[in-house]
Amino acid sequence: MTFVHMLTDSYWPDRGGMEESVARIAHLLTRSGDRTCTIYVRDTRPPAEGATDPGGGTVVYLWNAKAALAPPVLASVTTYPEERYRLDYLLFKNAVAEAVARHASSRHVIVSFYLTTAGFLAQHVAAELGIPHVARATGSDLSADLHNPHRMAPVEFVLRRASHVVTLSREQARWLEFAGVGAERVTMIHNSLPDDSPAERWRFRPEGDVHIVSDSGYRFQKGTHLLFAAFRGAVRDGVRATLTVVGPAESRARAYRERERASLSEELGDRVRLLDWMDKPKVHDLLLVSHLYCAPTLGEGCSLARLAALALGMPIVSTACGELPDLAADMDHVRLVPPGSIVRLAAVLEQTVRDLPRMASQIDGHRLNALSEHLSPSRELAQWDALLGEFE
Repeated sequence: MTFVHMLTDSYWPDRGGMEESVARIAHLLTRSGDRTCTIYVRDTRPPAEGATDPGGGTVVYLWNAKAALAPPVLASVTTYPEERYRLDYLLFKNAVAEAVARHASSRHVIVSFYLTTAGFLAQHVAAELGIPHVARATGSDLSADLHNPHRMAPVEFVLRRASHVVTLSREQARWLEFAGVGAERVTMIHNSLPDDSPAERWRFRPEGDVHIVSDSGYRFQKGTHLLFAAFRGAVRDGVRATLTVVGPAESRARAYRERERASLSEELGDRVRLLDWMDKPKVHDLLLVSHLYCAPTLGEGCSLARLAALALGMPIVSTACGELPDLAADMDHVRLVPPGSIVRLAAVLEQTVRDLPRMASQIDGHRLNALSEHLSPSRELAQWDALLGEFE
């Protein structure tokens, strides 16, 4: 039996992203009867109401243990936030050590999600307990933190010491090569989409204005501000289009969203809709009735949102980062621009709107079928099985 101890900063899988991947991977790893997964959550928030569980794994909220330690310790975490890392380290180490002691004849491995936080703590615990640590990169930990001199040290600490590192794209694997991580300790595993993902494919509806949709929400790293600028320019150039942006705003971006809501409404009327979080079935329905998906993100690992749009077969304008150069470089209906280039984004967005009828008629169904096979959970599980097999 192998016990997989998974450490994550937060766990709210219904909201997608890294947290959804934690749940998905835990579920995949427990498909075989000789593994069990425990998810340890650092986040101080209580579990989200209605949040899904990984199906076979156990979720341990470390905050519950913190709250039980005593009011003075709890107060110190609030008053001295730097103590939070020491406390999380102790709580995670104690929990894993107890499991190792209870199941001494079994194998144990730690899998962390996000290098500079959960990965940093997991590496300390793995070294102290003498068990393997597989550090899984996500998105911002490599696209941002690795290029930030103030955050690079914890990334390098993990990269140099982890038993293995999982990346989500060839771009991330190249960054690890630049950082001096040998290829023998790196495995690239693209995210998969659920088995029950809708099978319906997008089809072009030529009537009326072109409907552009983005479901990246309102976060700086998702480039929403660049999309607003590009759309304004397209409308000024005579492009007849509407824009719908779906997703929550991080706390720092809420005031920005409301300012943009007022400004865009005054300038463009009902051509722009700014919506809040929407569950996946509704997002899927929105994509099917739209013409063009746009995600001007500044950096990605392997975006589940972009994969969903890609699997539908709809035209996409996005940035050449993360998984899309791996999976869609040869697809004419997927147009990629350099991350952070407002000039290229605006030009390609306008040209793609004008090319839509031709693009829609030339989408390669066979290529989409091959892509669907690649995005299957069975492929992702096989890669994880092969990787964990090295430690079992």
